[in-house]
Amino acid sequence: MITEFVCKITGKKSEFNMFNVRFATAMQWYNIDKACLLLGYEPKISLEEGVHQTVKWWKASGAENQKKKHA
Repeated sequence: MITEFVCKITGKKSEFNMFNVRFATAMQWYNIDKACLLLGYEPKISLEEGVHQTVKWWKASGAENQKKKHA
């Protein structure tokens, strides 16, 4: 699961559980096959590298240290 990978490289505990994941993805499918076929799209980086780059950006932005705001 991607969340486990992100937790591993950030050292943070996930707030996701199976209910949250099912709720977030229940009506959504993520697949690039159609873009590859119709548009000739080819990813420039792997999913793993993309996650690493996103976490690096997230840490640099200071978001890691911001407190959550609850409504």
